[in-house]
Amino acid sequence: MTLQQKNKKWRIVDVIFLLLLPFFSNAATPEESKEEILFVTSYNSDTKYTYDNINTFVETYRLLGGKYSTIVENMNATDLNQAREWKKTLTNILDKHPNAKLVILLGGEAWSSFLHLEDEKYKQLPVFCAMATRNGIRIPEDSIHIQTYDPPSIDLTERMKEYNVIYCNTYEYDIDRDIEMMRSFYPDMEHLVFISDNTYNGLAEQAWVKKNMVRYPELSTTYIDGRTHTLDAAVNQLRKVPKNSVMLLGIWRIDSRGITYMNNSVYAFSKANPSLPVFSMTATAIGYWAIGGYVPQYAGIGQNMAEQAYLFLDKGEENISNIYLLPNKYKFDANKLKEWGFHDTCHQPADTFLPGVSHGSSVYSAYISCADRRTVHLIVLLLPDKDSEEPPRKDNSTIEGR
Repeated sequence: MTLQQKNKKWRIVDVIFLLLLPFFSNAATPEESKEEILFVTSYNSDTKYTYDNINTFVETYRLLGGKYSTIVENMNATDLNQAREWKKTLTNILDKHPNAKLVILLGGEAWSSFLHLEDEKYKQLPVFCAMATRNGIRIPEDSIHIQTYDPPSIDLTERMKEYNVIYCNTYEYDIDRDIEMMRSFYPDMEHLVFISDNTYNGLAEQAWVKKNMVRYPELSTTYIDGRTHTLDAAVNQLRKVPKNSVMLLGIWRIDSRGITYMNNSVYAFSKANPSLPVFSMTATAIGYWAIGGYVPQYAGIGQNMAEQAYLFLDKGEENISNIYLLPNKYKFDANKLKEWGFHDTCHQPADTFLPGVSHGSSVYSAYISCADRRTVHLIVLLLPDKDSEEPPRKDNSTIEGR
């Protein structure tokens, strides 16, 4: 081999080394964390409600000209038997993203876990909260037996004052309106049956109902509790409720064994006591089992969050610290009204039906005046009507950031 050939060979080796040098450098040096918006969801972010809100946020924030990227982590929260692990799961996620410019907590498990962290470094994080009721509970400690845990209902927006919560979009179940509504349909109501499951939301809803029911000593109450009941046990208890009972449905997704149910639990419950009238506190089962309810209007959260994030992060506005309460509206299933005998005794004016919806459809908006009952003003909806959606209202209180 000539000297010229040897030099050419080494030049090729040098070029290859220079090309590969960045890869070796990256392997040896950990990649620096980027500034980003961090979503922490309580559940799988692929569920429709969560996915739609995050997707709307990302798209709206981008169109506004936001400069920060978005990343999503989820806590994979399921039943209450895992509740003691949630705070550790959350802190692991937060520590994984030390340069997050904003943390957005979605769901009650994420809210309550964060709002009970005592380390000052977490209390200083700029945080948005959404997709949960303001009325929550404290997550049980290791020494507490989850099946007998009877937590008081707490206003999580009050706890936010100890943290750097910039913005909160929340809702509140109106138990007084629920009781008034049920009595309007069933004036002989003497007993309330409330169903909740073995999840954070289930226990938080039960605690909120208990707190409100002290104002109704004339009504006895049966709590069908998924922490101590399998689906079969809950169905058996439902068969034995007293006469003149009316049921208010919270949530039934996971039972005491940690089994997750979809609509098959509704079928079992509805067959257990078909003469029991059912209303919904949360909008669960309206459209296939419950007659109706006075429920929060959950839509529109993603866009509002994006607008507030843009103002805070990109425009540098600091005075956006507010609690926004979603409005509640009456929501009913026309087929169920007819099935329970209210359709024939009620008058629905023709001009109250939504455009493009036939009179025979179960999706309509109406003013209902029922004979032999006091007049009840009801907005009847099964699908959100974007033209008539009421925007979130600002609470009188503000979140005082640290």
